[in-house]
Amino acid sequence: MMLPYPRKTLPVLLASLLLTACSGGGSSSSSSNNDSGDNAGGDDSGNNSGTTTLVLSGTLSAEAATAVDSDTNDVYATYASNNTMANAQDVQNLVTIHGFASKTASGGQLSGASSMERFANSADQVDYYRASLQAGQTIRLEVSDYDTNGNRNLYPGDLDLYLLSDTGEAIESSQGAGLYEEITVPESGTWYVVVYAYSGVSRYVLQLGAADSTSSIASKLSADFVPNQMLVRTRDQSLSSQASISSADGQSIAIRAVTGNSQKHPAKVEFASPISTAQTASANGKASERQAMLADIASHNPTAAEKIATLMTIKDMAARNDVEFAEPNYIRQPLKTPNDPYYSRQWHYTNINLPAAWDISTGTRSDGEDVVVAVVDTGVYLAHPDLSGQLLSGYDFVSSQSMSNDGNGIDSNPDDPGDSTQRGYSSWHGTHVAGTIGATSNNNVGVAGVSWGVKILPVRVLGVGGGTSYDIIQGLYYSAGLENDSGTVPSQKADIINMSLGSYGYSASEQLVMNELYDAGVIVVAAAGNDGISSPSYPASYNHVISVSATDYADNLTDYSNYGSNIDLAAPGGDTSADLNHDGNGDGVLSTLVSDASGSRQPIYYYYNGTSMAAPHVAGVLALMKAIYPALTPSEVESLISSGSISDDLGSSGKDIQYGYGRINALKAVTIASQLASGAEVELPVVLQSSPARISLGSSSTTSSLTISNTGGGDPLISGVVSSASWLTVAATDVNANGLGTYTLTADRTDLVAGSYSATITFSTESDTSLEVGVTMLVGSASDSRELTTQYVLAYDYASGEYVDGAIAEEDGSYSLELSPGTYVLYAGSDVDVDNIICDSGETCGSYPSLAQPSGIVLTTADKTGVDFTVAIQSVSETAATSLNMKPLSKAALAALKAKSGTKALAE
Repeated sequence: MMLPYPRKTLPVLLASLLLTACSGGGSSSSSSNNDSGDNAGGDDSGNNSGTTTLVLSGTLSAEAATAVDSDTNDVYATYASNNTMANAQDVQNLVTIHGFASKTASGGQLSGASSMERFANSADQVDYYRASLQAGQTIRLEVSDYDTNGNRNLYPGDLDLYLLSDTGEAIESSQGAGLYEEITVPESGTWYVVVYAYSGVSRYVLQLGAADSTSSIASKLSADFVPNQMLVRTRDQSLSSQASISSADGQSIAIRAVTGNSQKHPAKVEFASPISTAQTASANGKASERQAMLADIASHNPTAAEKIATLMTIKDMAARNDVEFAEPNYIRQPLKTPNDPYYSRQWHYTNINLPAAWDISTGTRSDGEDVVVAVVDTGVYLAHPDLSGQLLSGYDFVSSQSMSNDGNGIDSNPDDPGDSTQRGYSSWHGTHVAGTIGATSNNNVGVAGVSWGVKILPVRVLGVGGGTSYDIIQGLYYSAGLENDSGTVPSQKADIINMSLGSYGYSASEQLVMNELYDAGVIVVAAAGNDGISSPSYPASYNHVISVSATDYADNLTDYSNYGSNIDLAAPGGDTSADLNHDGNGDGVLSTLVSDASGSRQPIYYYYNGTSMAAPHVAGVLALMKAIYPALTPSEVESLISSGSISDDLGSSGKDIQYGYGRINALKAVTIASQLASGAEVELPVVLQSSPARISLGSSSTTSSLTISNTGGGDPLISGVVSSASWLTVAATDVNANGLGTYTLTADRTDLVAGSYSATITFSTESDTSLEVGVTMLVGSASDSRELTTQYVLAYDYASGEYVDGAIAEEDGSYSLELSPGTYVLYAGSDVDVDNIICDSGETCGSYPSLAQPSGIVLTTADKTGVDFTVAIQSVSETAATSLNMKPLSKAALAALKAKSGTKALAE
């Protein structure tokens, strides 16, 4: 039976053990924590109903590098206004901050009790933070309560993000209307980071992230557009030049001119500058917070203020019911990389030289025909917004009723219902694989795929517990347009098949199929396996199948990757346990995924690692080649691989058991395809390669070395070696006459502020070929900020799941509960917006001993101390698996706890 390969790559979806407890049973593992809690067995019969009272106590601690907004809505939290530059809240660099902002007063409707809400009668529209930041850092704002069409939020919020210099000059902004806002710091120095509530109410998570080379965000200040203009399309009738625009703060902005019929086509709308009105109102002491902010910025930089006001006015116009859309009048420039928001996190594409390959082809055939890649896997979540436009019809070949998880046998619906019967535990494996091959790219959504123009043929062969060889064989026949049990074939057969699945044991039937696919002109790519052994895994080890091992960020073979004589190529598979680029995320492969924690499937993006993630990189690159040279055959691909023409040689010279013929190189691949398409003799270009591909100096190393070689054709001469940073120098130490060989890098941390640094070393040749090598470094230790806002500790009966009691932790995190003998589960978290829900996005959340594995705490005859655990700030993707399940219990429980504690006087 075949299994999807990422057994070691599944996200730990935090399924609520609280709900498991509610069902009355469940087992748990043993614990060695003698003083601070024991795991409860599955046969626990509930808590003692006697009158004995015992004390359960401990201390909560925050995760490293976390901070909290000093003026949240919670009256129990310590308060300090941070609403102006003058009283900006100082924070350390590289921290994650959770907070609260509101355009309007809450009126007490979030909690149902005005006395519990600090901003029940006034707004908290602006939060200023001051930090020492470095050039290239990414500042990301996650708007927890962004508008989700009324699905979950009482007051959906729209928060914007601004970056001001230490003199108050507005430098950058991000003013979208979705989940994320993002800004890149232009230069090192002291900066003000401003969170501004354009409308509604929302919690937020603000991350001062590590330096990154690329960023793609919403409408922003640095974008090239015309101030005081917008493009508008209306629904019912054309705009009049006599009309006006009502701003979110109640002001009227006059329209000066309308060019075009806005009902038929987007019209250009010119409007009066709001700046002069804002300055007048501010001078008279009658300005709204928005006007006061604009007037303040205009006093430092009138041009920046005009552009900020323009973007605000466009949002005002877009909010009208009669407007289909409103947007800046952009001045367009060519894009060298896709604008997908998460592309900057897809380091694995740079590792295979994919951006340079995209300059040659993004995967669209010149004759208008499609290149088709079949994803033979668990199926694909067909409604994922970053995939739906790339998908063909496909088929479901899971014939077993018990494995299908969709209530029937084979059918024409390859939609993935999940490969687990338990909510939160499905892998959604095929969806992740499909996103790497061909997620919709350059569309300002999510991630990019390797091939932008490819079409994905979803073929479901894996279900609950895996998939059978027979079902897989039928799926392969279908993909290739050959006779199969469905009695049908796709309208266009697959050019390439990706199989990120496998197990051990040779099958003659499967090898026969591989031979037939080869004869039919179909290229087959498979993952080598994730057990870190040399035993042949199938189907990857069959003849006429390209077997792919997995590399990490530094181009080393990963610990989990299988190896052996059957390996043909290597590709990035990632390593989520490492963070060699210091971006705050594990170095996994980021792609499309699904969360079903809420009871329905929701599109998300997630990091996996595995050879399952490596194989689709190869399949995607082959799709790029097919787009350029549609006549490419499996035999030609085998020859190109064995000649090293489409890969970079890693490890031992020539083929080896770890990398095969090397790690796939997309630029080489499309260059070769272009030459084949033109009928010219294939001549390899100069391709400089660095080993290692990237360098991480960490927090203490000052020197490192790398070796530059030419893995392509020609005889290049290194004509220049340049470092992009003054703190990094590079010198030749053992090179030949052409400058190829070993170079030593030296870093100087003197006078650098604490933070994460990145630089690029560029090696140039006299033939204008160049290679950029990324270098990252930390100065100082990671931020030691561990701020806690008020935390609420809730105790639930382990057996019944009923709320028993709670406590408001002290400022130092200590808490104490008086409980009857019995077994309990503890959860703790903040409530910055005062909706009486802990563990939601933008809140902290924790459980004993950990949120990943909450365990029962047994009280028998003695008090129990030292029940300590950590609370962490939750993002939207994390709470998709946790807080939605806890809400029904925590809302009532927290309200009861606050009622018992009484009302706290508002801080002045």
